[in-house]
Amino acid sequence: MSIIFRHPYTNEPILFTKGADSSIMNRLDNTGLNSRELITATQEQIDHYSRLGLRTLVIAERLLTEDELHEWLKEVYEIETGDENSTEAMMIMMDKLERNFILLGATGIEDRLQNGVPETIDALREAGMHVWMLTGDKQETAVNIARSANLITPQHRVMYINSRSEV
Repeated sequence: MSIIFRHPYTNEPILFTKGADSSIMNRLDNTGLNSRELITATQEQIDHYSRLGLRTLVIAERLLTEDELHEWLKEVYEIETGDENSTEAMMIMMDKLERNFILLGATGIEDRLQNGVPETIDALREAGMHVWMLTGDKQETAVNIARSANLITPQHRVMYINSRSEV
């Protein structure tokens, strides 16, 4: 998710974004302020947060020029008011802008389970239901959440199916 706003003192347009490391880290500018050491240390911290079961987000920014912003807004307006107002065209426009970010940092936030989740999972199993988990979270985060919700116990066999799996 991104937002554009103007700096309160310089009036420069700035694009801020937040999202999963899998979508933001590969959109970072490879020069300038994003040193390899910073990117590596941040990714290690994100992985650590995930192993702790925390939800992770990466925050980044990109300074825009007036010309770049004006041209982008013009193209977006044409899409929104044209005959082919498509989601795909808007996604292409977002991709055009959401690149060459400067890494600002990463967060790890505890997203506690609601009361009674482990007991509810147990009750569903006792009723004969098969329970499984499908998530877009990082694998490490998902495993920790599954353990805390009693989705998996030491007796369960865990199968990891992801984009690298051969199905």
